[in-house]
Amino acid sequence: MSKMMKRGIFMFLLLLAVSIGIIYYTIDLDALKTISSFNSISLLLALVALTVGMYF
Repeated sequence: MSKMMKRGIFMFLLLLAVSIGIIYYTIDLDALKTISSFNSISLLLALVALTVGMYF
């Protein structure tokens, strides 16, 4: 395996580890339980609005 490929894999794994660490320490697990109390169609519409807003 080339040196460039090893560096690419290392950078990807480092990025993945940092992302998982940030998500683990910033998301409250009780918040995930609270989301289930919302109406599912409302959550879907909010995600659609967010997606459209990010696109335009």
